[in-house]
Amino acid sequence: MAASYSLDDLRYFCTIVKLGSFKKASANLDMSLSTLSRRIRLLEQALQLTLLNRDAHRVTLTHTGELYYDRYRKLFEEVECIEQALCDEKDPPKGKIRICAPIYMGKHFLSPIFCDFLLQYPDIQLDLRFSNNLIDIEKEAIDIAFRVRNPAIDNWVIRELKLIHNVLCAHPDHDYQSITHPKQLEQHPKIAWVGSVAIKQSANERRVQF
Repeated sequence: MAASYSLDDLRYFCTIVKLGSFKKASANLDMSLSTLSRRIRLLEQALQLTLLNRDAHRVTLTHTGELYYDRYRKLFEEVECIEQALCDEKDPPKGKIRICAPIYMGKHFLSPIFCDFLLQYPDIQLDLRFSNNLIDIEKEAIDIAFRVRNPAIDNWVIRELKLIHNVLCAHPDHDYQSITHPKQLEQHPKIAWVGSVAIKQSANERRVQF
């Protein structure tokens, strides 16, 4: 058998109890006092129960009213939480995100991603810090840090993004077969290519070429 009252009637009842009076509840619900009183009266008639004791100064719950209020209050509080969550999703995300990354990675891999991100979320500001120095992410209040090689940072969540391969090239006449460990490269003249910067090194020389 279908109930002859609606959840709205129960919500009106809970609002009256929560605010402590019909007058405050009518203002909160944006309905006339007479309409609210009639809806509660119809609710009690449909339930064949008395939920509220009324006098000239205040409204109190009957024992049955306490049982109904305790049960349905939780339901409507949960509904309010869901409605608030849905409203929050409608609002476009905004704010500032502080990001640090090595120069080469930021320039060649991350910049296009950041551009697409800003097009999708125009109300978000990206504070980008490209540096090959190891930035103190706690001191600089960094939100996202991109790291190469040893990324371990205490109390931070780490995600591996991609693998980086290093390539060693040598002239055919160079004695490269004797090199069995990267530390041995320190004893050889070499050019390290980092992005658009070529660093020529020998045992006694270091020069940067752009």
